[in-house]
Amino acid sequence: MCPAVNYNVSKLFDRINLRILTFLAVLLMYNMGFVMNICQPPTKDFLHFTKNITDLDHVRARQFVYLDCCASGYDTITWYFKNNNTKYSWKEFPFLYQECEHNDECPTLFSENQTLLILKATVGYDNGSYICVAHNSSTGQTISHLEDVLVSDCVERPKPEPIPPSDVITNIGQNATFHCAADFGCKSSFTRDVSWYIGTVEVQDVSTRYIVTKENRDYNPVVQANLTVLNVQQSDFGVTFSCWVSSDSDIDTPKFSVKLRQEGNNHRYHALVVHDDSRNEDNDIADHITSTLEREGYKICNRIEGFGRGVFSHFGGYLEQSASVIILDMESDSDDSNTFRVFIESSLRNMADSLVGFTVIQRKGMENSMMDSVEYKGLKRLQWPGSESSDRQRQKFYKQLQLRLPKPVKLDERTPLLQNV
Repeated sequence: MCPAVNYNVSKLFDRINLRILTFLAVLLMYNMGFVMNICQPPTKDFLHFTKNITDLDHVRARQFVYLDCCASGYDTITWYFKNNNTKYSWKEFPFLYQECEHNDECPTLFSENQTLLILKATVGYDNGSYICVAHNSSTGQTISHLEDVLVSDCVERPKPEPIPPSDVITNIGQNATFHCAADFGCKSSFTRDVSWYIGTVEVQDVSTRYIVTKENRDYNPVVQANLTVLNVQQSDFGVTFSCWVSSDSDIDTPKFSVKLRQEGNNHRYHALVVHDDSRNEDNDIADHITSTLEREGYKICNRIEGFGRGVFSHFGGYLEQSASVIILDMESDSDDSNTFRVFIESSLRNMADSLVGFTVIQRKGMENSMMDSVEYKGLKRLQWPGSESSDRQRQKFYKQLQLRLPKPVKLDERTPLLQNV
């Protein structure tokens, strides 16, 4: 019996030592400045978030990621998580790790529950949506923050893969945010940066209302820089903002120019159809949807095909001209699926107030859907009826789809859809 006892005691001490080393490593990262978004100690004032926290994060598999819920005026902060393993139902911390006291890689809460640390992110378990809920028991008030985490196995890239921004529709007095990123892959690089400029001057040097929030961690293949224009003024609509992607690659610095646009007369299409043109079945479905809707008088943009880089460079412009979006879903393990999901989520957030509908169409039997975890206030999911469906089933599908579109009117190339949006 004694050897077994000694063995178990040894394992216990090993586990305790690893926990201590993990804590010291986190503390060291804080002291060395690796963790950029340090939450301040909360105070007993009114319930509010104390800093601008991201709603989308990317992390390379088997590397660490920390999620911040910096708040003040709370009694408790509770974390929840969902992904395909939870059947997209919210699970309270410790999520899928049911035996955290025996799991040295279990997520850890610290800074009075304001920060969640995932020490070794995995594609299967940690990829999903996280929400923190801060509660003040004396007032009964709660506030919450949702953040999506994309965990992907990294590939070496000879040059960065840009995820360009798109124009943002807004109005005077509102805040507007551009999203720009690039996937640098796993190749070691001294220069991996995404920055915002007006001409050749960094935007933050032009106006204090131009705020850049940047994520650039050593182990993260994706570098993201968001530009927020606070309290939009009329003069901002005449400014051209440029996102620059800098790297060690022997290429010219990719630059992407965008503008703020006022809400108004800019819709030329009833719907934009986006699909993966590497699949013949998806091509057939997209053509069927386009031809059917056009016979009913709708003007459809079906020029954007594929989920590769070509889509990214043109998607924003077509989206801006479209009153609604129809996406044919794809498998989450398809090429470029994570990159496309990041891009489309940021684009749709920017266009949220101008879209009539955002519809995801899934084929029967699809597993590991790319769009399953996407949350958007105007989202509707429809299932493609298939070639063996009855006339009644197809009619029902198109009736539901048309409810997501503005009513058709006689259009020419110069006729906007504003009066019907």
